[in-house]
Amino acid sequence: MLLSKQDTFCEKMALGASAKNSENDLDLGRNGDDIQHGLFWSLFVDSVSNAVEENVTVAWVTSDTADFASTTTLLTKEFAAAAVVKGAYLVKNEPLPKGLKRYSRLAFEGVSATKFPYVTAFVHDGRDEGTPFTGL
Repeated sequence: MLLSKQDTFCEKMALGASAKNSENDLDLGRNGDDIQHGLFWSLFVDSVSNAVEENVTVAWVTSDTADFASTTTLLTKEFAAAAVVKGAYLVKNEPLPKGLKRYSRLAFEGVSATKFPYVTAFVHDGRDEGTPFTGL
C-alpha cells in the first residue's frame, strides 16, 4: 500500500522525446540508507499514447542536497518496448536500492514525441501488491 502521496515520484507522468526527472523528489530526511528496510518501489504504466516503439530506461538518482548538485546513480533499468503496455508493472515490489542519501528522484530517458507511456512511480510498504494509490 502506498504510504502517502508524499512517497510518489510521479503520477501519470508522460514520458516524451526529452529526458526528464520525476515530478517529485523524495526527501528521506536523515534516514537515508536506513529507511530502505521493509520498503519497496513500483513503476506502473497507466496508459500509452500509441504503441511504444522504443525501450524505456529509468535510473534511481540520489543526493545529499536538494538541488542534486552532486548525484549518485544507484540503479538503471531498461525495459523492452513490447513490455511497456497499459496496466503493466515495469517494477513491482522491488526493495529500495542500497546507498540511499537524503534525496531521491527517478530520471527517465526520452523515448518518442508521439509514442510514449504515462507512468506512476512510488515507494510503498509491499502490501496490496503495491497498487497505485490504494485507499488514498
